[in-house]
Amino acid sequence: MVYLDTSVLVAAFTNEEKTDSALAYLEQESEAMTSEWALTEVASALMIKVRRKELSRADETQAWKQFLAWAAFSGAIRAIPAGCFEKAATLLRGSSGLRAGDSLHLSAALSLGATRLASFDLTLTKSARALGLGTAKI
Repeated sequence: MVYLDTSVLVAAFTNEEKTDSALAYLEQESEAMTSEWALTEVASALMIKVRRKELSRADETQAWKQFLAWAAFSGAIRAIPAGCFEKAATLLRGSSGLRAGDSLHLSAALSLGATRLASFDLTLTKSARALGLGTAKI
C-alpha cells in the first residue's frame, strides 16, 4: 500500500511541472491511500496558489472538486489513527528539517501500514526512508 503526500495530490489536480507524472502515478497505482490531513493540506495549497495568483478562483474550485471526486471514487482517504499526533511530535523532535504537516503524513503512513510513500518532497522522502518506509518512484 502506498501513502500519497499532498505534493502528489496537488500536482495531479493543478497544472504544475510534475502534473503528468502525478496523474500517471494515480492512474496506475491501485492501492493508494492518504489521510484526512490531505483534505486540509490540499485546500491550503490550492488557496496559496490563488493568493499568489498562480491559480484563478474558478480553477481552484475546479481542482478542489476534481480532488474530492477522486477521493470519493478511489476511497483513498483514511481516518487519522489514534496516537498519530503524538507520533508526529516525536518525529519532529528527532528530525532534521521535517515540517509539522509532513510529520503527520509520515506518522499516518506508518500507522496505516503503508509500505511506500509517494511524495515530491525530498525532505519527507528522506525521513521516510530513514524510518524504513519505502518510497515510490514517480
